[in-house]
Amino acid sequence: MKKLISSLLIVCLLVITTITPTWAVGYLNDNEKELLVALKSTVKVDGATLCLQAADINTAENYMMQDGFDLTTEQKNIIINNIEATKAYLQANHIKDFSSITRKQAYDILVFLQAAANAIGLTVKLNAADRTISFYDGDKLVYVTTQVIKRTGYDITQTVVIGAGLVVVLLGAGYYAKKKHLFAK
Repeated sequence: MKKLISSLLIVCLLVITTITPTWAVGYLNDNEKELLVALKSTVKVDGATLCLQAADINTAENYMMQDGFDLTTEQKNIIINNIEATKAYLQANHIKDFSSITRKQAYDILVFLQAAANAIGLTVKLNAADRTISFYDGDKLVYVTTQVIKRTGYDITQTVVIGAGLVVVLLGAGYYAKKKHLFAK
């Protein structure tokens, strides 16, 4: 009987110690959930729909899931206001993709990005030469991205290349068939 009671106590202790930390890991408060919705939002610029890449959003989500990170309402409002300001800037300056951003526009957008990052104690550095954006927590590098804006929507480039390839193959087959007199008259 003592063994049974001891075993049950150990099992209960293991269950309690296992469940408590798992509940805390990966929890997002309401402010963090609202921020994720804002990060996942898109902006239309001259018919092109722009959004952050999934990897960037996942990194932000993982950062917010860290133990000890709790986004306050004030921080959330600062970040979301800067996201909306960035969207308005993209629309006002007709920026459709990352490669078309001038150095001045990149630094203008960096102001919004830095203001948002400052709200949670991060700093942002832009390397204009290779167009990378680095996020630092003090001296510790948190994340580096290479393409902030992703153009979504239908792109016919692949279709045109495949179609042109098929036309070339068809013309080559026709030429070969004519040369070998494979056409019946």
